[in-house]
Amino acid sequence: MAQIRWLKNQEIYTSRLNYSGLPKPKNEKNFEKELEELTKSTSAALSVAVANKHEEATEYKDTSNYEDKAKKQEQDKRLQTCKSPPPTHIGPRGQGHFSR
Repeated sequence: MAQIRWLKNQEIYTSRLNYSGLPKPKNEKNFEKELEELTKSTSAALSVAVANKHEEATEYKDTSNYEDKAKKQEQDKRLQTCKSPPPTHIGPRGQGHFSR
Protein backbone atom coordinates (compact mmCIF):
# COMPACT_ATOMS: atom_id res chain seq x y z
CA MET A 1 0.00 0.00 0.00
CA ALA A 2 2.77 2.40 0.96
CA GLN A 3 4.62 1.52 -2.22
CA ILE A 4 1.57 2.34 -4.37
CA ARG A 5 1.22 5.69 -2.61
CA TRP A 6 4.93 6.39 -3.15
CA LEU A 7 4.61 5.52 -6.87
CA LYS A 8 1.61 7.84 -7.28
CA ASN A 9 3.45 10.66 -5.51
CA GLN A 10 6.47 9.98 -7.73
CA GLU A 11 4.27 10.16 -10.84
CA ILE A 12 2.75 13.45 -9.73
CA TYR A 13 6.19 14.87 -8.91
CA THR A 14 7.59 13.71 -12.26
CA SER A 15 4.66 15.13 -14.21
CA ARG A 16 5.06 18.46 -12.42
CA LEU A 17 8.76 18.47 -13.23
CA ASN A 18 8.02 17.76 -16.88
CA TYR A 19 5.37 20.46 -16.96
CA SER A 20 7.67 22.96 -15.27
CA GLY A 21 10.19 22.46 -18.07
CA LEU A 22 7.69 23.62 -20.68
CA PRO A 23 7.70 27.27 -21.76
CA LYS A 24 4.93 29.26 -20.14
CA PRO A 25 2.66 31.48 -22.20
CA LYS A 26 3.39 35.17 -21.86
CA ASN A 27 -0.23 36.13 -21.97
CA GLU A 28 -3.21 34.03 -20.90
CA LYS A 29 -5.38 35.60 -23.63
CA ASN A 30 -3.03 34.43 -26.37
CA PHE A 31 -2.39 31.05 -24.78
CA GLU A 32 -3.84 28.95 -27.63
CA LYS A 33 -2.05 30.96 -30.31
CA GLU A 34 1.29 30.78 -28.49
CA LEU A 35 0.80 27.09 -27.82
CA GLU A 36 0.15 26.48 -31.51
CA GLU A 37 3.27 28.47 -32.48
CA LEU A 38 5.39 26.60 -29.94
CA THR A 39 4.03 23.30 -31.21
CA LYS A 40 4.85 24.22 -34.81
CA SER A 41 8.38 25.36 -33.98
CA THR A 42 9.02 22.28 -31.85
CA SER A 43 7.63 20.05 -34.60
CA ALA A 44 9.81 21.76 -37.22
CA ALA A 45 12.91 21.40 -35.06
CA LEU A 46 12.12 17.75 -34.47
CA SER A 47 11.59 17.03 -38.17
CA VAL A 48 14.94 18.69 -38.98
CA ALA A 49 16.65 16.59 -36.31
CA VAL A 50 15.06 13.41 -37.69
CA ALA A 51 16.09 14.34 -41.25
CA ASN A 52 19.67 15.00 -40.12
CA LYS A 53 19.80 11.68 -38.30
CA HIS A 54 18.43 9.89 -41.37
CA GLU A 55 21.03 11.58 -43.56
CA GLU A 56 23.83 10.52 -41.21
CA ALA A 57 22.56 6.94 -41.30
CA THR A 58 22.47 6.86 -45.10
CA GLU A 59 25.61 5.46 -46.64
CA TYR A 60 26.68 6.68 -50.02
CA LYS A 61 28.56 3.99 -51.91
CA ASP A 62 31.00 4.93 -54.63
CA THR A 63 31.55 1.98 -56.94
CA SER A 64 34.17 3.67 -59.12
CA ASN A 65 36.98 2.30 -56.93
CA TYR A 66 35.65 -1.24 -57.35
CA GLU A 67 35.29 -0.77 -61.10
CA ASP A 68 38.86 0.57 -61.35
CA LYS A 69 40.13 -2.39 -59.33
CA ALA A 70 38.31 -4.86 -61.59
CA LYS A 71 39.73 -3.19 -64.71
CA LYS A 72 43.23 -3.26 -63.25
CA GLN A 73 42.91 -6.96 -62.38
CA GLU A 74 41.76 -7.71 -65.93
CA GLN A 75 44.68 -5.74 -67.38
CA ASP A 76 47.14 -7.53 -65.06
CA LYS A 77 45.71 -10.88 -66.13
CA ARG A 78 46.13 -9.99 -69.81
CA LEU A 79 49.66 -8.75 -69.19
CA GLN A 80 50.58 -11.98 -67.38
CA THR A 81 49.19 -13.97 -70.32
CA CYS A 82 51.37 -11.97 -72.71
CA LYS A 83 54.50 -12.41 -70.56
CA SER A 84 54.19 -16.14 -69.98
CA PRO A 85 55.77 -18.40 -72.62
CA PRO A 86 53.40 -20.32 -74.83
CA PRO A 87 52.71 -23.89 -73.78
CA THR A 88 54.98 -26.48 -75.34
CA HIS A 89 53.37 -29.53 -76.85
CA ILE A 90 55.31 -32.72 -76.68
CA GLY A 91 55.24 -34.62 -79.95
CA PRO A 92 55.17 -38.35 -80.54
CA ARG A 93 58.95 -38.69 -80.12
CA GLY A 94 59.16 -36.52 -77.02
CA GLN A 95 60.41 -33.49 -78.94
CA GLY A 96 59.00 -30.09 -78.10
CA HIS A 97 57.29 -28.35 -80.99
CA PHE A 98 54.34 -26.09 -81.62
CA SER A 99 51.40 -27.74 -83.23
CA ARG A 100 49.37 -25.97 -85.83
